Amino acid sequence: MNSIEKQYLIKKEKLNQKCYLQSILEEAYRLKLLTDSELENIQMQSIQLLAKQTERYTSGDSSSVKVETAESILQSIFYGIGVYL
Repeated sequence: MNSIEKQYLIKKEKLNQKCYLQSILEEAYRLKLLTDSELENIQMQSIQLLAKQTERYTSGDSSSVKVETAESILQSIFYGIGVYL
């Protein structure tokens, strides 16, 4: 009897475990599983999350932080989403 195996377009070995979300998005875009507008929408949602977390980071006192701090916050957001995935 023949068995049926699942086929995955995105190969796990091509994904970076440290930057899981980013690597999934890059691979999905490369394979045309995401359109330009879908990728742009995800980027805009990421910016909105960054703004919200930056406001929390500064306790609402400021909307500006150093670039390094913003990058660190964004990496934390992506890491959290990657762990969830």
